[in-house]
Amino acid sequence: MRRLEWIAIASLASLIVAGCGGRDAGTGRGRVVVDDKPALTIPGWRPDGTLGAGDIVDAVRLAGGNIIVSDSRFVQLRRFDVTGRSLRTHAGTAPSAAFSQLSWLGRCGGDSIFVWDGVARNISVLNDTLGLVRSFAVPANTWKVSCNAAGALALITTPKQGSLLPSAQAPELYSTVLLLSPRGDSVATIENVPAGMNRPMAPLTEIVRTAAGVVIGTGDSAMVEVFSDSGRRKAVLPIAIPARAMTAADYQAAIDSLYLAPVPIGPQRDRLRTALAAIPMPPRSPAYRQLFADPAGNVWALVSWPLDSAVVLRGIAPDGAALGEMQLPKGLTVLEVGSDYVLARQEIGRAHV
Repeated sequence: MRRLEWIAIASLASLIVAGCGGRDAGTGRGRVVVDDKPALTIPGWRPDGTLGAGDIVDAVRLAGGNIIVSDSRFVQLRRFDVTGRSLRTHAGTAPSAAFSQLSWLGRCGGDSIFVWDGVARNISVLNDTLGLVRSFAVPANTWKVSCNAAGALALITTPKQGSLLPSAQAPELYSTVLLLSPRGDSVATIENVPAGMNRPMAPLTEIVRTAAGVVIGTGDSAMVEVFSDSGRRKAVLPIAIPARAMTAADYQAAIDSLYLAPVPIGPQRDRLRTALAAIPMPPRSPAYRQLFADPAGNVWALVSWPLDSAVVLRGIAPDGAALGEMQLPKGLTVLEVGSDYVLARQEIGRAHV
């Protein structure tokens, strides 16, 4: 029986670490047990910026238990120890005076921390005390980033065509996946990767870098594609996800949480909600909405939606064998799946300034 702890980072509220134990969260090869109650809380953003984790973009947990959080409000990295005590705040290193944007954070090789700055168009590699090791440029059209435990990277570029505005007539979009070495050197390219459609509840492409290569999935079917380090397609792995009919409530909740969450409350948000709600909803929900890989190379698909009673991850092993489900409390946004923990953000309240 596989036992986990889960870590939840609360946007504008707290960072929570829960212990192992609790309920059986699924069946399959290796049951997953997830606890319900937090074991550690780190306060979230405070107006003076002196405490907590800020507006969280991403977070990683290091081998010794320290946690690195990217804070978009103050554009800083914050390091916390296993008790939740703040150890260091880091706003950037040479050659840049400061981070311009914290777009993604990953633990990529030992305790090396990779930070993608989408405005500066680079990735900085930091050690476990947030000291700069090196940095390298990435393409300006980088859309999503993933890494594995050896520091190898996978980048997917923004779609090659399509309107910026969601539409009922949105076409199928295509992107390119770039495989990079830990130093940013090009290793392989995968062209014409389906990237979904720009409309509410349309599946969008997800990538995860594993020790065996890169896993790509769009959520339009209950499967993922596995490519080698050289970009050769190796396998198609099914994920046991039953088809799910779309409901009006699910559709509206998805619009609110996935499209409108960053928009301040006011007339602009109301107009945008009306325009998005006018786009006819699809008959079925995407099979999943995010993919994650743990250090063992297992892939976990997020199969739950905002109105569901729990956050549910369904896993498959590198050989395609089913791993069962993990169930986490409702309201968490999963950030990282580790070997014996899940890292997630918990949003208690939202500030619009």
